[in-house]
Amino acid sequence: MSIFNSPDFKPMERIAGRAMITVTKNGISFSKQAVAKLSYPHYVQVYINKKDKLLGVKSCKEDDSNSIKFVNSNKEKVDYVRWNNLDFTSEINSLVSKEIAEKGYKIEGEYLDDENALLFSFDKLQIIEN
Repeated sequence: MSIFNSPDFKPMERIAGRAMITVTKNGISFSKQAVAKLSYPHYVQVYINKKDKLLGVKSCKEDDSNSIKFVNSNKEKVDYVRWNNLDFTSEINSLVSKEIAEKGYKIEGEYLDDENALLFSFDKLQIIEN
């Protein structure tokens, strides 16, 4: 029996890029790496901490409270996930200045393995320069 058959081992998936979100005034996009890090979930929960300027996105089940549809198809076809909900985008943009929100920005996420979640710190945002 191979040591890799142990439940302690899981195969790593190689996806180019970083686990990022891109936020513009029109919506929010999750990079392919961000979707992969979360294991291509069909549903997620989104958490916002305005005091510390943090956004959390956690894999969940459809029947969990506050679940939001995330991935619609199988993982081979997902290059990114995009949400165009203006109320949601406005809530996220409340963490940044109006000038930054108008330009748009990217944030690299930190993967939290124990939670199967990504945490995005707005202190680390990169403004999109046109």
